[in-house]
Amino acid sequence: MKPSCLLLFVFPFFVQAQIASKDRFVVKNKAVVWTEKFEIKDMDTPIIIETMREYLKSKPCVRLDALPQNEILEGSFVQAPFMELFAARFRIDFLYEGYIVTVSAMADQEEAALEKTLLKSNGSFVENFPERIEKIDTALSFFFLITH
Repeated sequence: MKPSCLLLFVFPFFVQAQIASKDRFVVKNKAVVWTEKFEIKDMDTPIIIETMREYLKSKPCVRLDALPQNEILEGSFVQAPFMELFAARFRIDFLYEGYIVTVSAMADQEEAALEKTLLKSNGSFVENFPERIEKIDTALSFFFLITH
């Protein structure tokens, strides 16, 4: 009985140990995602969803998935939305007066995947991000920002 109880207490520690974040980048099991929460006061959720859908449809670099889910938009970049980012997938979860954007499967022009640039061999983040990664971070933040 004691070993099984010990395992229940130790297992969450190992799961948590595989997750780390730096700025808006998060690594889990050596996969990097970019995430940001945007708040929009005084705008109802259905209006935020429709505004974001129309905004993304107007962008030639974006392809929205054909089967939209309730209060979730998913898609990918079919062209580079800006010079530093070559490809990525995104998911937008809509909340009350806001939304959370998660961008995954990111690749830049110089590397096949951002994991090669951002992570050390042990899966932790490098100390300083290269300038092109900082540009991707800023550009993603501006790209997914909608205002009313």
